[in-house]
Amino acid sequence: MTELIFNDVSNIDIGILLKNEKIDIPAPERDISEITIPGRDGILHKDNKRYKSISFDVDFNFKDLENTEEVFRKVKRWLRGSGELSLSYDVDYFYKVTNIELNSYKHTHTRVAEFSATFTADPFQYLKVGKAPILNPNELYNSGYESKPIYKLTGEGLCGLIVNGNSIKVNVGQNVIIDTERLLCYKQNGQNVNTSVTGDISKLTLKEGSNSIYWKKDFELEVIPNWRCI
Repeated sequence: MTELIFNDVSNIDIGILLKNEKIDIPAPERDISEITIPGRDGILHKDNKRYKSISFDVDFNFKDLENTEEVFRKVKRWLRGSGELSLSYDVDYFYKVTNIELNSYKHTHTRVAEFSATFTADPFQYLKVGKAPILNPNELYNSGYESKPIYKLTGEGLCGLIVNGNSIKVNVGQNVIIDTERLLCYKQNGQNVNTSVTGDISKLTLKEGSNSIYWKKDFELEVIPNWRCI
């Protein structure tokens, strides 16, 4: 029996079933702009170097037809907002959901009631192991698509961080967290410290293949790689 887990809660926990054993999830599309030039035949294509979000529908059935109203209230509390979605037949990966649209449930037969939900998500699948911090790595190998890691430096003073030849300098006061996806620098308590960093943190991604990492060894470095694939 297929399970859908959203923010650590399964459809089984709610009291509903998936109508189908597998969910049709589309491949992401590149964001390509079409450009027409007066007097020139054909169309030029500009690659915006990003992927579009994906959307997919999931159909659910109710297990208990005697209590559909109460179960659907649970569904509405569960399937809202954003979060992580994983499937029981692909347990090592998850999607980052950004929006959910619920359709009202309906009785299709005397003993059958169902509803559907449309999930919008980032275009990538993320590996669950990519959320685990790696301590003081000099090299990391990325077997998937270019990832946007989180770096945490612990120590006191000025520290240089170089990833694949791209460097920044960080004025570390106890700790600084560098989030290359959100393009933010902050302390463990949430305080924004973007001004303590010199350099372009967007270039500290982990490319496909081998990645070299250097930093001042007086500091401790943790890397959450956020491994992902298409």
